[in-house]
Amino acid sequence: MNARGGAIALGLGALMLPTLAGCGHRGAEATAAASTAPKIVMVDVAPVERRAVDRTVDVVGELKGWDDVTIGAKREGRVVKIRYDMGDRVAPGALLVELETTDAQLAVEQAERHLQVDLAKLGLTEPPKANFDIGTIPSVVQAKVALDRAKQNLARERSLQQRNAGAYQDFQNAENDERSSEAALGTAILNARSALASAQSTKVAIDIAMHDL
Repeated sequence: MNARGGAIALGLGALMLPTLAGCGHRGAEATAAASTAPKIVMVDVAPVERRAVDRTVDVVGELKGWDDVTIGAKREGRVVKIRYDMGDRVAPGALLVELETTDAQLAVEQAERHLQVDLAKLGLTEPPKANFDIGTIPSVVQAKVALDRAKQNLARERSLQQRNAGAYQDFQNAENDERSSEAALGTAILNARSALASAQSTKVAIDIAMHDL
């Protein structure tokens, strides 16, 4: 019984091994087939159209435009307002930067005060024209009147001397007065010309100060 039973048990084991081996092979084939099967992918469908594609490149460097303009100021000063930034489009003649105007305003006022002083020396209230006659200046007119008086006095003393009716000392004094009056007139004319030139120069200074402002 023991020997026969052992044979039977051994036979059953031999029969079971092929069966188990067959089952494992079919499971591996099924797993491989499932892994290689196509997967379903969801997609969005839209009509075909033409679009521009922008390419961007991240780099480090400096960009330069086709055209550039160098801008400089004629006068120095503190900037109080900047109307445009780098890269903005600016029309010709547009105001770019505003500078502080305090100094320019003071320069205009100072030049105007100097002009008033020069005009006062000339006895005028407005800047003279280009064809201004300095003979109309009060100081020159006064010098001319003094010279005419001195000449008349000298002529009278000379007439008295010719008739031996006057003192020689008075004749000499009349001559000295005439020369002194002539020198005074020359000085008045020179001063008038100097004041006139100063007034014209001050007028130009005002124009320059206004331009700077």
